[in-house]
Amino acid sequence: MYDIEVRQARLGLLDGYDVAAGETDIRGWLVISAEGQRVGRVGDLVVDTRSLCVRHVEIALDPKPARAAGKEQLVVPIGRLQVAPHRRVLHVRELRLDELLDAPVIGSALEDDEEMILRRFYGGEAELDAQRFWGPRRLGRETFPYVAARTSKPS
Repeated sequence: MYDIEVRQARLGLLDGYDVAAGETDIRGWLVISAEGQRVGRVGDLVVDTRSLCVRHVEIALDPKPARAAGKEQLVVPIGRLQVAPHRRVLHVRELRLDELLDAPVIGSALEDDEEMILRRFYGGEAELDAQRFWGPRRLGRETFPYVAARTSKPS
């Protein structure tokens, strides 16, 4: 578990925080590569603990890609992803599955040096672009916190 002082961390490890009421939880959603291949499912969300907005998505790889890559998950900046307008799917923009599998392995709390490694790998255009990521799903609410302090214990 982390406290809120960590700059970027996986939501599942932030004690007392969860997806804000009224927001759609995208954990568990299918992730598809640019050429339409199945990558895996959203395992967790990497959250900026100051703004409480999603910065990266952790993808739990499907078994075949996991074997090919020799890793279980990868982290992708939201600027490289697009939420499908009517399905529970994230599309990876401009990256094929084989390219994604070369992504660097990142620790559970995203440190500044790891952020720079991700930026170099994914390119500068992978910066935070909430409007492009969410599309019509959060239109007008893109800059509002997606995460909030939990008001009660989950059941």
